[in-house]
Amino acid sequence: MTIIVFLVDTSASMAMKTYMGTTVLDFARKTIEEFLKQLTIRQSRDQQRDRYMLMTFDEYPNNVKVRLAGKKE
Repeated sequence: MTIIVFLVDTSASMAMKTYMGTTVLDFARKTIEEFLKQLTIRQSRDQQRDRYMLMTFDEYPNNVKVRLAGKKE
C-alpha cells in the first residue's frame, strides 16, 4: 500500500489567472482530480488500495483537508 500526500498552496498567489483564464488553484485541483481518477482506474484493475491525504500550508489542524482517504474497510 502506498500513501500519497497532496500538499497544496492555498495562499493568495494561487488566485492568479493562468493563460487559460482559470486560477492556479483551479489548475492544481483539476490535476489532483485527474491523478485520482487514473489512480482509481489502476486500483480497480490491480485490486490494490492506495491511501491519500490532502493537506495545505495552513496551521494545524486546519491544514488537514482529507485524512487517509481511499482506505479499504
